[in-house]
Amino acid sequence: MIYQLENKNFHASDAGQGIDSKKDTIIFLHGSGLSHIVWSLAEQFFSNKNFNVLSIDLPGHGNSEGPCLDSIEKIADWLEKVFAELNLNNIILVGHSQGCLITMECSAQFPDKIKSLSLMGGAGAIPMNPELLDLAEKGETKAVDLMMDWAHGPAGHFGGHAVPGMHHINIGGTIIHNGSVKNALGVDFRACNNYKNGFEAAKKVKCPTINIL
Repeated sequence: MIYQLENKNFHASDAGQGIDSKKDTIIFLHGSGLSHIVWSLAEQFFSNKNFNVLSIDLPGHGNSEGPCLDSIEKIADWLEKVFAELNLNNIILVGHSQGCLITMECSAQFPDKIKSLSLMGGAGAIPMNPELLDLAEKGETKAVDLMMDWAHGPAGHFGGHAVPGMHHINIGGTIIHNGSVKNALGVDFRACNNYKNGFEAAKKVKCPTINIL
């Protein structure tokens, strides 16, 4: 679905179910340089479990208009406007990597909206490897290769095969396409690197939370 906020379009996949005001809403937040597509299977599963589901493409990612927002705090503020625009309450936030920082900041700032959190592969801080950050900000596609390589680890190369997606940067929008390395992945990595409020935000989280590490 395409929605509009502040005269810009943003995309959120709802598994074709729409939004039922009587149900809790699970909002899935992707990691750096990714899009809603990484949540496709989770969407289908939870939409059949009596939840609304929304996998959001953050600004400048997937099918949402840019530019990318350059700080975790700005993304959390933008997300709260999405909640208001779509009249969402009783929200379950699920974040991966950078998405975890966003969910914590959002929960700390807007606790009355958030029912629970699920954090996948997150941390209180995500300082970036300087080489990886530099490559991403220069727009080098090697940054995507390194991100996927380090994320999957040696087991991802079982049988001598490359990690799926590493050399196919534009597969279905799952990994950012070539022209967006600088303007999406680079901006995301810098936002993660600069975010220093994670541990303070975590102290303010009062809702039930699960960490998957």
